[in-house]
Amino acid sequence: KRRPESLREEKSIVKTKILVVHEEQPVRNMLFRMLEQQGYEVIAAKNAEEGLKKLREEEFVLIVSDIKMPGMDGVAMLEKIKKANQNTEVIMMTGFGTLETAVQSLRHGAIDFLFKPFALEDVTRIVKKAVGRYHLKKAEGLCDTTIAISIVLDEKNNIEKINVLMENYLGYEEKELLGCPVQRIFSKEFWQASWNYFIKTQI
Repeated sequence: KRRPESLREEKSIVKTKILVVHEEQPVRNMLFRMLEQQGYEVIAAKNAEEGLKKLREEEFVLIVSDIKMPGMDGVAMLEKIKKANQNTEVIMMTGFGTLETAVQSLRHGAIDFLFKPFALEDVTRIVKKAVGRYHLKKAEGLCDTTIAISIVLDEKNNIEKINVLMENYLGYEEKELLGCPVQRIFSKEFWQASWNYFIKTQI
């Protein structure tokens, strides 16, 4: 566990984590730089097997994977990802010659696909959509249990009190978080999604 003072010093505890899976290092490096520059935490894997191993070790908001890879292909990996964690979003990368496979990947749960070669604007738009959907699903899950899970903020939006279930949800004890700005605990996307869900349920 981190010491309380370290929590206050860090810019953000929760950072959107993305896994990039592609056999070609130049493509991995390009996506790594593109996404990192947009503020995401990026991990790279060279094939589906390595990607699934990393997925077992830590949780990702989004996985961006090529479809055609040696060994296990992207669609087979997608099926395993969705069986392991329905919340994790997946974007598939494909060449123009594999449109049918790309459509198949949507049927298996991918949120979208990128045609190669892709432009920065396309990556930004589709990744933002996928991250937004992930946080919306997480917000809906949290809002559905708001009676049991609670967090109290002071007038400066610093954490004043949390209950035991919120401690379990965050993985920190209350004493470690007291006085920490709430935006260092939850991402901006999460709060926006929570607010959107609240508005939707009031209509």
